[in-house]
Amino acid sequence: ADVSFTGFNAGDKLVIEGFGYSPQVPAGGVLRLRLNAKDTTVVATRNGKELFKPTKFSFRDISEINLQSILGDAEHPSQPPPMVRGMVKFQVMNVPPDYEVGIGGRTWAGAGALPVTIEAPLGSGSLELRQNGALKASKSLVIGENTPVIDLGSLVEHPPGELVVQLEGGPAPAGAELWVDGARKQFLGTNTNFMPLALPAGTHTVEVRGAGIETTTTDLNIVEGRPASLKAKIALVRIEIVLTGLPVGTTGTLGDATFSVTQSGAMRITTTYGKHTLAIAAPLREAYTQELDVDAPKTMAPKLLWQSTARIRLPGGKEIEVRRIDAGEYTVGSSASDPLRQYSDLPQHSCLVRAPFYVAVTELSQRQYEAILRTDADAGDPTPAAARGLQARTGDIDLPVENVSGREVLGPRGVVALLNRHLSATSPLLRADLPTEDEWEIACLGRPPGQNPGDAATVARFAPPAGSDSGTLDVSAAVPNERGLRWMLGNVAELARPNNAPPGAASGQYMVLRGGSWQSGPRGARPQSRVDIESDMRSPAAGLRLVFKIQEPD
Repeated sequence: ADVSFTGFNAGDKLVIEGFGYSPQVPAGGVLRLRLNAKDTTVVATRNGKELFKPTKFSFRDISEINLQSILGDAEHPSQPPPMVRGMVKFQVMNVPPDYEVGIGGRTWAGAGALPVTIEAPLGSGSLELRQNGALKASKSLVIGENTPVIDLGSLVEHPPGELVVQLEGGPAPAGAELWVDGARKQFLGTNTNFMPLALPAGTHTVEVRGAGIETTTTDLNIVEGRPASLKAKIALVRIEIVLTGLPVGTTGTLGDATFSVTQSGAMRITTTYGKHTLAIAAPLREAYTQELDVDAPKTMAPKLLWQSTARIRLPGGKEIEVRRIDAGEYTVGSSASDPLRQYSDLPQHSCLVRAPFYVAVTELSQRQYEAILRTDADAGDPTPAAARGLQARTGDIDLPVENVSGREVLGPRGVVALLNRHLSATSPLLRADLPTEDEWEIACLGRPPGQNPGDAATVARFAPPAGSDSGTLDVSAAVPNERGLRWMLGNVAELARPNNAPPGAASGQYMVLRGGSWQSGPRGARPQSRVDIESDMRSPAAGLRLVFKIQEPD
């Protein structure tokens, strides 16, 4: 802050907090310094004696410190000053050119719609409006360091015969302007209407302009000595925003507009000029918000993120909870240095996941399995596969389905096909399937993209707990891995498709079991452990976990 110290004698010294020396007032009694814009303690001395006690000044927007203002009429200058008043600048507006605005004995000429910058001491004061030297109005105020722009239009007297503009259709936005014959005459600030305007007799073109409103233009005849009025209808400009890439089922708001996506394609929205918040809610997407400066038509494609967790509704009110697996490059397979490596393990390799997908938190439970198969009206109640899968239910314990083959699971009347028929009507963005081997292992390792598989301690943490060697346990009983998935190791071995198998079908004669079961030892309950099986094989220690592939909208 540039600050002038005035009213001092040549040779007076100032001791300023944080200054490395004590500046001396030069001849003329005015010292100009550049100081940090903060609260700072200052004391002045003359011939070694204090002119006033150490006093804290705020140098934010203060441009002058006057000695007489500090001392006032005190008989003993060494006593604490009664008041410290720095000078600040602020603006007033809508003062007609034939008026003057004054404060503290100083005056400034009016400038109509243009703001006028004035300077006054901090504290209480009174603004005066004068015309030809005569006081017309006054306004008391408290002047601070951040005094806002003051609109004085309402204090101005207007004789009969002037033009009065009446706004209709709602308040004009701040910044509306009144133009006459191509020249700006008034600027609408904090007032809700324009001031009356003196115009010479004759025909004039009057316009109401402004950002975000439609310009109103009127040719008006002014007769001397008669009042004239103009009714200007405010019509807010509406601007078109085009949103692309939104899935069906998306809803949202932008300014005063609401929208809902019922079919694929671009969504066209019109809203008013200004700053607005775009808020979007879409199926399986995280909530999306963005601040927009709506000043011109634009096309945009909001990037909606898939939810990290979701619940998929099944028939009969059952649900499958899922977690998102992100796209990226992962390391899977068995390292040559793994002491528990088996001959059937896949060699360590990189796997590129091109699109995110969801994996079920638990193995498919008997209750979930039954709810899905009961959607098949032609299958009877229950199907043979369902009967095999439901033979071990006990009370409220939700046991995993087992004793089902890969060919049954992926067949035309299997759980995957029936679930996808249900999803096509309820969650068309998802398609159920069995995981590939690589997808299963990525979910099991619980590691972000680029990190190596877990070590023996990681395997031990998720190994089957004590007591699980006597049969299956509740699908939610295990401690979750880093992805929040339970029983990736142990309980039932889980069906997976070979990596080269096409989606949604039991390809060829063989499938794979991953993760070990309640029958497996530590070597078999590893993320890398795998067993090749025939597609028709069933076992009381074999079940499944579903994945859900995302079907990106067009």
